[in-house]
Amino acid sequence: MRKLLFCLVLSGLLAAPALSPASSRSMCKEKVLGTETVEGVYSGTICGDFCYSTIKLKNGEEFTFLCGEEEAEHYFGAPGSQVSVTVELQQFWNEFGNLCAREQVCRSGRVLQAGFSFDACMEKAEGRTFAMMECFSQEQAIMDKKLEAAYAKAMSELERQEDKEALKAARQAWSVWNDKMGQVIFARNGTGSLSRLLETSFGLRETQRFIKLLEDKEFSPEE
Repeated sequence: MRKLLFCLVLSGLLAAPALSPASSRSMCKEKVLGTETVEGVYSGTICGDFCYSTIKLKNGEEFTFLCGEEEAEHYFGAPGSQVSVTVELQQFWNEFGNLCAREQVCRSGRVLQAGFSFDACMEKAEGRTFAMMECFSQEQAIMDKKLEAAYAKAMSELERQEDKEALKAARQAWSVWNDKMGQVIFARNGTGSLSRLLETSFGLRETQRFIKLLEDKEFSPEE
């Protein structure tokens, strides 16, 4: 809950227009301005200084709202799940920014139909190579979609054409490296079904790492 409150303060600083410090406090009462419930497919939660969850609605539009990371995991489970979420449009006074903030905040949620869970799939596979391969295949498909979204977002944040070309070249070079290294791992481990599993596991791990690089604006060395 403390993390969510911190999210609300920061989001107010970024999103809400400033009011007059002399008179706005009395005008900005803490209250719920409205409540609505929507259904859609849970896309995931991204946390930086604050956490936003996104649901893709039936009409194709994305509905984004503030929701703490722990709350989102509890309400929505794994990305890809069909979910229902109730949000409140909350108004509150932001002490740090000296302004009035209004944000959509998750109030409750539930899973209508569970999406794919890699951990659950692997547990069900019980060590069987081909069953585990299917789990990796499904997870890779999910990661590929996340990669496309992260790449598009990173590209949209670049202003200079030369930087856009650099990102495009980096994506292409990474793709070649990922494929070739996977081929090497397969060749060095006997070229059997287990080797294919190791190759697939490598590709999934590197895709996840590349997504993180694209999503993190401030690069920091891995621990």
